[in-house]
Amino acid sequence: EHELNEDNESDDDGSWSFDIAISSELGIATDNNRGISFVLTGRVNEALAAFEEASIDRLSTKSRDMSWLLLRPRFNLALLLWREGHRNEATKVWMGTRKLGPQAHEGNECQTKDLSAILQEAISRHGLYCAKKTASDPTCTHGLITPWLPTDDTSSASVSNTGECATHFSGVNMEQVLAFDVVVLQYAVSERSKRESREINSTFGRS
Repeated sequence: EHELNEDNESDDDGSWSFDIAISSELGIATDNNRGISFVLTGRVNEALAAFEEASIDRLSTKSRDMSWLLLRPRFNLALLLWREGHRNEATKVWMGTRKLGPQAHEGNECQTKDLSAILQEAISRHGLYCAKKTASDPTCTHGLITPWLPTDDTSSASVSNTGECATHFSGVNMEQVLAFDVVVLQYAVSERSKRESREINSTFGRS
């Protein structure tokens, strides 16, 4: 019988920890695929519940960050929340997942100018990626964001141990990830700007 330390890791040769990682990864994939099946049959509430379950970080410890495995379900969760009109919740999920701004990991809110700078960086990343993609494939199209579906597009690419390759990140189309960064940040900038305007008006006694 294996003993686990406080980081949920085995004190033995690591085989038990590896077994836990494989089991948890399969659980994430199962819940994510279940969510996709609910989306395809129009069962939105069940899909949201499945994506939320798949988005729980079961693997990361103090010495090992495995959160990249959660990009698929968190992308689907944020996108579905967005399409159902829950844009504040979607923004919180996606900005936290992608660490887009200090509030993603420090609990602090960005000012409009800070968010605007982060947005410009995201726009540049997306534009550069699209330019490189167009240069290598003039027939490609851009801008369509869809729920993640299983694909074998990464089979011929060089994939790192964090799931990255030239066109995909953790199994999600890289262009969709970068495009959603821009969409969410545009919303965050707009909402923050409105809030700051209300605060200024309130300070000067305007309605």
